[in-house]
Amino acid sequence: MPSSRSARTASSPARRGSAARRLASLVALVAVASVALVAVHSIPSATAAAVASDGAARASSPAQPLFGRSLAARSAASFNVTYDPRAIVADGKRQLLMVGAIHYPRSVPSTWPELLRRTKEAGINTIDTYVFWNLHEPERGQYDFSTGNANLPLFLQLARDAGLFVSLRIGPYVCAEWTYGGLPVWLRDDPSSKFRTFDTPFMTAMESFVRKTVEVIEPYLSRNGGPIIMMQMENEYGNIQTSSASDANYINWAVNLAKSIDVGVPWFMCQQDNIKTILTTCNGFYCDNWISDHRNSVPDQPAIFTELWSGWFQGVGEARPYRPAEDLAFSFARFFVRGGDYVSYYMWHGGTNFGRWRGLNIATTYDYDAPLNEYGFPHPRKYKHLQTLHNILAQYSPVMLASLPTKVYGANSQEIHTYGNTSSPNPLDSIVFLSSWDSSNSVKLAFDGVTFTLPPWSVSVVVRDTDAKHSWKVLFRTSDVVEVPQPALSLPAKAPVHISMASFASHAERPGIWNAALAVTKTSGPGEQLSITRDKADCMWSVKQVSQDLSPTGDGTLVVARAEDKMYVFIDNAFVGFYSSPTNVKVDVRTALGTVPAGATSHQLSILTCTTGLYNYGTKFESIVKGILGKVTLGSQDLSGGTWVHQTGTLGENLKVFDPLFADDPTAPFWTPAAASSVPKNTPLTWYRATIPTQTVSTAVDSLRATAAQQIARPMLAFSLFVGTLGRGELWVNGHSVGRFDTTVKAPSSGCTSSCDYRGGFSSSKCLDGCGQPSQVFLHVPAEWVLGTGSTPAASDVQITLFDERGGDPTGMYLVPLFG
Repeated sequence: MPSSRSARTASSPARRGSAARRLASLVALVAVASVALVAVHSIPSATAAAVASDGAARASSPAQPLFGRSLAARSAASFNVTYDPRAIVADGKRQLLMVGAIHYPRSVPSTWPELLRRTKEAGINTIDTYVFWNLHEPERGQYDFSTGNANLPLFLQLARDAGLFVSLRIGPYVCAEWTYGGLPVWLRDDPSSKFRTFDTPFMTAMESFVRKTVEVIEPYLSRNGGPIIMMQMENEYGNIQTSSASDANYINWAVNLAKSIDVGVPWFMCQQDNIKTILTTCNGFYCDNWISDHRNSVPDQPAIFTELWSGWFQGVGEARPYRPAEDLAFSFARFFVRGGDYVSYYMWHGGTNFGRWRGLNIATTYDYDAPLNEYGFPHPRKYKHLQTLHNILAQYSPVMLASLPTKVYGANSQEIHTYGNTSSPNPLDSIVFLSSWDSSNSVKLAFDGVTFTLPPWSVSVVVRDTDAKHSWKVLFRTSDVVEVPQPALSLPAKAPVHISMASFASHAERPGIWNAALAVTKTSGPGEQLSITRDKADCMWSVKQVSQDLSPTGDGTLVVARAEDKMYVFIDNAFVGFYSSPTNVKVDVRTALGTVPAGATSHQLSILTCTTGLYNYGTKFESIVKGILGKVTLGSQDLSGGTWVHQTGTLGENLKVFDPLFADDPTAPFWTPAAASSVPKNTPLTWYRATIPTQTVSTAVDSLRATAAQQIARPMLAFSLFVGTLGRGELWVNGHSVGRFDTTVKAPSSGCTSSCDYRGGFSSSKCLDGCGQPSQVFLHVPAEWVLGTGSTPAASDVQITLFDERGGDPTGMYLVPLFG
């Protein structure tokens, strides 16, 4: 993904940054300012009649979700899920679905109950999650639905226990800023296969995984009393579908696959408006203007907003995007104002890209400026504000679901929509929405004899005023945000306790082949990295024995035409240099060797190439290539052919030195202990291990608990690790990969604002902070990884292990306990 904000806005290949996607997501904004408004209730008369005929009964029937009842009132009895033109219908009752996306692999099981509880308390009644193919089927036919944060059945059960519905998005391509968009790299084992088009090998593998997933989640379908009420097949294919017959045949095959699998709940496809036989939905920053065309195109379907982007993902070396709460609430409300039934915040809780799961150049944090932040703590401006809106809509959902809205006014960038009987003095018999998308001016607007002031870019919720007979009052405005300050113990940079490392050890990774038995030899030049590593590690060694005069009278000029994504060059184990996104690299390797005798012409060229993730959005995933990809010459020799030997990963990875159970060899130890003052610093390709006594951490946590309990209801514990003095690489805590870090590149120095005017529409580059800084210097570490769980007690020491490709200073790390 391009690092410049302008490139990302215009033409980034990253997921929601593509020009096509951005155009689609902002259709509402453009249309709302430039075309005549169409009443959202202007649907074919037969459809309108079908909705209206049900109105009186539904107005007096609570729209409370089945799982919104108390646990004691619930049973495991099955219920049916269908839909009509107004809404998703569960057990005969229309449901106003306020949805929050939480991706279970981006948090850990010990946090799931509290995350779901906080979600439910905010008025969310449905959880949205993808199912991640490469997580669950790491090798063809080998499935994992039970280990750690891959335990999808546990997540579904906890959602049910919390009283939440689930919208399950199998995909199995998910995009999601997740490496390879969720596709397993083993799909490349068949070199003739083409992904996400009408290709038998791909479709066979996809169908196998989909059917396996359905088998696993069967107990959690609504027909078995479970929480799953909707399921998705494929994902945003309409954004990349070409006019080819192969693509058309593929998406129709995917529809037929969904229909052939009896799950008893509706299947849907987002961003797939050319398919009429399955629910189609909208994704974007705004989707309210999509509703009219949707109803005209498929009048038998409700309007569903599957991804309301609550913020934006962060790229490495980019500033942090954020979306004002006022604008997020405005977009959410507008969809329901115009007759929508389902809105899902993407993300409600973004979490963390643990391990190696992030997409190409995506940061480890997946905070997404979500209402529940990366640690699971409430956003100071979004959580309470949206909670209030959700609770109001839930209270008035019976009257809203009884019919489509009536638009009683629409002009000059303002609209008035009503639901229910506005002549009734009963405040629960009607609700009125006053909208203004004027981007700068407040306006006066009259309704039923009462004049209201509408702030710019806002929705006002108006109901009967019980204190003033036959009058109306504003119950909520999307523009009126009351910030709830975060306590210092919720903020990594301001937290009152910092815990320094107590001991250190290091190991300099030796260049080249570390185990010949595991090496792969190619005889026609350097091999493509992914075909050799199968993405089991970020890095791969490529080694070439060369005969070249590297004396002062010789020629030591090395030229590498292209490599992906990072490249480290060594000659005879001496470090030559590091290159990022290498293109036409030209370097004299003799500078690393010093003076070489004239007769010494036998040398070893070792090149380490490292990926920064695999892209997750776009086409032709099977064509992604990594490693050395262009011509290589040393002096006058062309090294592009001949024998090259390759090794996947590093020796430290192979030995699993990050595992707390790793037993060092006393006769040839891997680790070299050192005092903080003598730890090697700023040395490329170095392993580090640091420890903190667990008792020290427990004591620090206990010292904060009383304060946390006074400031926070049901405080949630997490940790954050400061890595700002490191370079780039991967880090583990007690054997768990926290993720990649990279502080070597900084965000552009300009483009950020101390405040952001939310009025006038949002884009991913509109509101930024963190300019001139590394994208991330604090890594989220789940509390269970530091202190263990009831079933897995903590070790005596907290062990932090990292591999720093570029080199840094590990003595600057510190651990921060957080409560929020």
